[in-house]
Amino acid sequence: MPPAPRAPAGDRVVEIGCGDGLGVTAAGQVIGFSARTTTKALRAGEPVVARACGPGELRLPAGQQEVSVNPGPAFTVDAVSLTAGTPVTGAATTTPDVTEWTAASRAVQIESGPERLLVVPESTNPGWIARIDGRELSPVVVNGWQQGWVAPAGVSGAVELTYRFDSLYRWSLVIGLVLMALLLVAAWWPFPLVSRSGRDTVAEPRTVPTGRFTLVAAGLGILGASWLLSGWWGLAVGLAVAVVGAAVPPKVDVTTTFVMMMAATVGLTAGPWHASGGYHGWEWWVQLPALIAVLMTGWLVFWSCDADEPGEAESDDTESPAARLPRRVSRLRSQWRAGSSMKA
Repeated sequence: MPPAPRAPAGDRVVEIGCGDGLGVTAAGQVIGFSARTTTKALRAGEPVVARACGPGELRLPAGQQEVSVNPGPAFTVDAVSLTAGTPVTGAATTTPDVTEWTAASRAVQIESGPERLLVVPESTNPGWIARIDGRELSPVVVNGWQQGWVAPAGVSGAVELTYRFDSLYRWSLVIGLVLMALLLVAAWWPFPLVSRSGRDTVAEPRTVPTGRFTLVAAGLGILGASWLLSGWWGLAVGLAVAVVGAAVPPKVDVTTTFVMMMAATVGLTAGPWHASGGYHGWEWWVQLPALIAVLMTGWLVFWSCDADEPGEAESDDTESPAARLPRRVSRLRSQWRAGSSMKA
């Protein structure tokens, strides 16, 4: 008996057996699944159809039932089909020719035929627009989450898919970076006030009410926001940033905010939404510097209630962190006890 023909190189057959973990559970019954595909289809992102092992029958009692599907660690669920009696054959599907496929611009070629759906197996996003011959197609949500459009009957040709918010998204990153650079320059730029006589003058500090309730609300608000954003790790980062922000001059705080936000912006620009290499916004090395920048801004405002007395500003920039931190904490404690305002 001749051996079975081998699959072409790079197109190895992948078989998932009934005992490999795929299955559906309903009304206390578990039905195992099996699937067969190829490595080429997996690399192309093609759907994998899993079929029930054995009879594949579920006996459901009357009333509302919960159906749970276990796709295993390597797959996600697109759709589940439960039929009563003889299974119904689904509509035929075809794969159009792809002529262009980038992060924000795509094009596929469709043939003439009856009204049908053009489906992209990605999460639906209102930023995507499909046009054919200058005519915009009606968007629909397929299977509860996939991006799709209705192709009218008799229409054929190239369908252009465009993400309309791509330019706005990238420009917002650039503008944010420029504004942060201007903030850094303003923080380090000397701004002496010149009187009409031509001599430098120093503005008198304003008195801002900062009572006990304000201090507690501000501190707990910053720590609470850090915990809501990143959990207990975020809370730990918030406490560390609070200590650093109190121990260094305000100019260093502003510089740290700029550097951290720039690092997050560069990381996000390297992997924006719909990038071919994946979205970087969920990576820790992008979120951590952004979190530090936001928290440093909040603590910078918080510690501004401990402004220096007139005449201390020049020597304050050269004060060591070991001396600055206890001095600021001591002033904050005195303000708490007095429940009064301090100069800022």
